[in-house]
Amino acid sequence: MTDRMAKLDCQLALVHALSETTEGLTLDEMAERLGVNRRTAERMRDIIARHFDLDEIADDRRKRFLIRDSLRRVYTRPAPAEVAALQAEVDGQRAAGKEACAAHLASLLAKVTYLRTCM
Repeated sequence: MTDRMAKLDCQLALVHALSETTEGLTLDEMAERLGVNRRTAERMRDIIARHFDLDEIADDRRKRFLIRDSLRRVYTRPAPAEVAALQAEVDGQRAAGKEACAAHLASLLAKVTYLRTCM
């Protein structure tokens, strides 16, 4: 396995470890589990936090981290930019006089917005 692939493999292993734990992992536990130093575990945690809903729990003097919700949620929940783009398209279709298309898109937008609040 190449060095780059090994890094990706390690990162994905941490994502799964954080999503499977119920009490969370400290940075030291992450580092030990992956066989890396603490600073590397911090960097990996920071990358994961950019892409997943990473929760932080205060445990005495240490922090524990976990991904609470299903990993599928991250991939299926619409981002605010996606919702805004859909709203812009609805507005554009209405401005162009294409009310039938705008109505379908508005219906989809309402469903997406509703699902986003439920997730």
